[in-house]
This record gives sequence, structure tokens and C-alpha cells, in this order.
Amino acid sequence: MNANGEDSISTTLTVIATETIINETIHPGMVEKVPALETKTFKRKEFDDDMSGQTRPYFIHPLKGTRTLEEGMAAHFQCAVEPIRDETMNIEWFHNGKPMPIGNRYHTMFDFGFITLDIMKITPEDSGEYRIVVSNHLGTIEDNIHLNVIGRDCIQRISQQPTSLEQIQLLEQQRSTAAIHKKKKIEDDYVIVDQPKFRQQLSEQINLLEGQPLYLESTLTPINDPTMKIDWYFNNELLKIGHRFRTLYDFGYVSLQILYAYAEDSGQYECRAINDL
Repeated sequence: MNANGEDSISTTLTVIATETIINETIHPGMVEKVPALETKTFKRKEFDDDMSGQTRPYFIHPLKGTRTLEEGMAAHFQCAVEPIRDETMNIEWFHNGKPMPIGNRYHTMFDFGFITLDIMKITPEDSGEYRIVVSNHLGTIEDNIHLNVIGRDCIQRISQQPTSLEQIQLLEQQRSTAAIHKKKKIEDDYVIVDQPKFRQQLSEQINLLEGQPLYLESTLTPINDPTMKIDWYFNNELLKIGHRFRTLYDFGYVSLQILYAYAEDSGQYECRAINDL
């Protein structure tokens, strides 16, 4: 709609409802099997004698690793324990008396009696005592090692490229000036020459089954009008756009898509186009 008039297109949609609840089973034979599955019990196989361990844990290789590292390097600690085939074995790591934090820099492993701790990209805060506690159903052992991280300045206060800041500011200023000139040129060149006009009408009547999609489309002129506004109406009320409703207006192409229609979607759909004229 503008000073010279307005234009709109409309269609009527009828959605035929279907039953949404299926009362009959698709696999009749499965009903009798469900009670049998629910009553069946599954018991965990007990540990074999050779898997539960017959002795308390003991170190065959004590905890070792590099004790002094520079910031940014990786720390690695390792030890070995027996019994190696004990599923009741539990491994715990502590840093300065507190449980080790969980994060992407910390990696632990316990495999066949071999235990490791890796810390990636260490910082001065990683300095301190690291203690490992190994336990099973018969006892507990522990060992510790001290790590010293030599820190370095993490903030570079002196610019490595002193002239870069002035160059960046100059480039940003030139880009901003060019954008302003381009916008002004577009505004000067643009002239609205015509009122909105739909070139393709919508179907007068559309019948769908519930759950089927709906797709309405048309073309509109003028196509290069930035003031053009497109609105869709349902039964003379502005259509509320949601996840099932998708609209598009691009270079004179107008469309409305309903992903799956319900019976309450039945009614009249109208598209209205307005510009500054």
C-alpha cells in the first residue's frame, strides 16, 4: 500500500484432520515378551581370584618425573604398582593436599599397573606437591613428588610493531569514509518508481491432509525497493511466525512455508506489500 494504492494476494486453506493416536500395536508379538524381559535378572559376574588381587598394593617403581620446569612446558609423572590384575584398585591424585582438578590440561592413566599423570602447558600455579594414593580392598599406599615451575612475564608491555596501531587506525578511517560515500551514492541513485504489484496470484483453494506441508509463493515489483514491507495475515490477523511458519522476501520473491499443517491452520492466508509511495 502507498499513496497510489495497495496490492495483496490471498488463498483459502482447508486441512483435513487425521487420527493422531494409534491405539493398535504395530508388533503384536512383542507384548508377551515384555513381562519376560522385565522379570529376567542380570547378575554381575564376580571377580575371579586372579582378578581381585591377593595382596595390598605396593610400588615396584616409585613416583618419578622432572621436578623443575619452565612455564609453558609439559610435566610428566609416572610410577608402577602391583598387583596388576586387581579390579578393586583405586587411584587418586592430590595437588598440595587437594584433589586434582578436572580439565583439558590434566591427563591421567592407569593401565596394567602403569600409572601416569601429564599436565600440559604448566603455569607457576601448578608448583607444589603432587601425591598419589593407591588403594584396594586390602590396603592403601602413597607416594609424592615436588614440582617447581619457573614463571615468565606473560604480558608483553612493549609493542613488537610500534607503527602497526597508527596503520590500523588509518585503515579503519579510510574504510569508514568509503562506506559513508557508498551509502550516500546508493541513496542518491535510488528512486521509488512504482507502487507494489504482485505478478503471481495464489491459488483460491488449497486442500491438505493434516501433517502435510504448505508452500505459498509469488513475485512482487518493484524488486529494488528497500522500503518494501511484507506482512502475512491469517483470517485478517497478522500471522504469528513460529518454528512451523517460515517466510521469505528476497529480490521480489515472496513465500510462506508451513512445515506441517494442523486442522486449526485452516482459513484464509493473505500477503500484503507496502512501500513508501
